[in-house]
Amino acid sequence: MTGQNTVQRHPIDLIVVEDSVIDAELEADALREAGLVIDVRRVEDGSAFRAALDERLPDAILTDWTLPHFSGRGALAIARERCPDVPFIFVSGTIEENSAIEALRNGAIDYVYKHQLQKLAPALTRALDESGAKQQHRESEERFRKISESAQDAIMMMGADQRISFWNAAAERIFGYTAAEAIGQELHTLITPTAAHAKFSQAFPHFQETGEGPIIGKVRELTALRKGGEEFSVELSVSATQLNGQWHAIGIVRDITERKQAESKLAEQLDELRRWQEVMLGREMRTIEVMHEVNELLAQAGQPPRYSSVAAEGSLRSSGAAPRPPEGRVSGGVLFTGEPTGVPLAGE
Repeated sequence: MTGQNTVQRHPIDLIVVEDSVIDAELEADALREAGLVIDVRRVEDGSAFRAALDERLPDAILTDWTLPHFSGRGALAIARERCPDVPFIFVSGTIEENSAIEALRNGAIDYVYKHQLQKLAPALTRALDESGAKQQHRESEERFRKISESAQDAIMMMGADQRISFWNAAAERIFGYTAAEAIGQELHTLITPTAAHAKFSQAFPHFQETGEGPIIGKVRELTALRKGGEEFSVELSVSATQLNGQWHAIGIVRDITERKQAESKLAEQLDELRRWQEVMLGREMRTIEVMHEVNELLAQAGQPPRYSSVAAEGSLRSSGAAPRPPEGRVSGGVLFTGEPTGVPLAGE
């Protein structure tokens, strides 16, 4: 927030719990000499401290350890209850090391002795930077939570121990397990068929070391398991992220059961259409053969051909041109119309 290379845009709002006006001014002078722009609200007791917090939460709190009508320990307890994310630093001339360690364990960020005020600005700067980083992390987590909870696809995270560490609402709906049931469980044992376990076990050690794997960065169609043991088709997209030096896998899973059913139905319809087309084509070919036979019989009887289009086809074939389908028949999806023959054909 106020690192050495950062331009400070607003004064740092400080509550200073200090009974000595002079000591409070010395602390403020040390911070200003270090280049920090500050706004100081000094209080001396618990009621004034609570009132200052009610007015507005500060950017940081500085407090003495020993006070006539209050205590640093009491101020820390109030701050942890009212504003646990606000950095809390002890500035004291009397705090003992054991007390300082206790204070740090209870939530204080740092402590500085009053005879070493040159260390106050670096301590405050560091505390504010850490606080800002934590706030950004919390905001990022909240954004991710909102996005994941509104997503229609299942989103889950698997840690380096192969166990589920995140499970969104869509995952609950798709797989049937609540987040409480899923988190902490071994992911592949929970939601993948037994046949897939061996391949995963072979690939996972390499993923643990490198964050790489055969499905990282790819989209695959796989078979998954619901809570009741039902197998269903899913589309899986996996990415890798490193947290605290360990690789974690984030999976986005889409239930494609309906899509697969639609694809299967379409394939059946196309297959039926092909079979019907073959039947129709065979019928057309037989029709042409019968028309040829009728023309040949008429020719043997010395009569002109009844089907002129078929007669013309013979001429076209002899000349190398493509034959024209018979009139009044369907060929290749095109209907040719012509004079009615008045002669019943075989199969009609």
